[in-house]
Amino acid sequence: MQPLIALKQGSTGTAVKVWQQFLLQQGYTIVGTVDGDFGPNTNTATKAFQTKHGLTADGVVGNKTYAAAMMVGFNAVLEMADFIGIDIYHNNGTIDWSAVKADPQNIRFVYVKATEGATVQDPAYATNIHGATTAGLATGAYHFFSLTTSAADQAANFIQQVGDTYPYQLPPAFDYEKDVSGVDIPNVIAAVSAWLTAVQNKWGVVPIIYTSVNYWSQLGNPPGFDQYPLWLANYNKGLPALPGNWPAWAIWQYSGSGAVSGITGEVDLNQYNVASGFL
Repeated sequence: MQPLIALKQGSTGTAVKVWQQFLLQQGYTIVGTVDGDFGPNTNTATKAFQTKHGLTADGVVGNKTYAAAMMVGFNAVLEMADFIGIDIYHNNGTIDWSAVKADPQNIRFVYVKATEGATVQDPAYATNIHGATTAGLATGAYHFFSLTTSAADQAANFIQQVGDTYPYQLPPAFDYEKDVSGVDIPNVIAAVSAWLTAVQNKWGVVPIIYTSVNYWSQLGNPPGFDQYPLWLANYNKGLPALPGNWPAWAIWQYSGSGAVSGITGEVDLNQYNVASGFL
């Protein structure tokens, strides 16, 4: 875990990135890029936060400022692992899992697409999950959510594909990336909740939500979903801002165009937050 060290203008490093990420989440857009450099913009945003919460606006992030931040969701728990992960589906073709394991990028975990909607089952799921597991990689299964079929049918499809028990180290993943123009948003939110509840009730494992700031904000950043870990898609440089009420991400998909030994074509790459405790 990142220590709660005092921060001020001129400070640098991961602790500053975590603080900048929190300020952006709170709406202090003047911070700009999450770059780990506590410069004038971060100083201004910090003072604005302190003023709003009745603190001395000195720009120093000390115990009182941290305490105020924690009251509104700040979580300093962010420790990026020294390994990365990938996520794959049938379009990634035949994979040499021994080569993936030997890749110098130090790949340790894999999410494998299992299902999409109420009827689609990825034809390479069984082969990929077996190959990755045999190679000694941590694995997990994910479902791509559809707006056109019921959440109950989609959860049933996912459960049927994976099995009566969930045997993987990574939690089941709910892939939400939908534009909702013209859609009844309360119904979508209810469907998302229904899928997550059905899967958790079946296996007793809390699912993880894969989404982006853009897609989740289209739902109005609904409350209550921060009880699920977050798998955040964001390809910008620097640590990403967070959607909704999540205090931290568990997995961060930082690239959709990676190159990995043993896989032909581009591959999604993911950072892992050690504080998540999955691995």
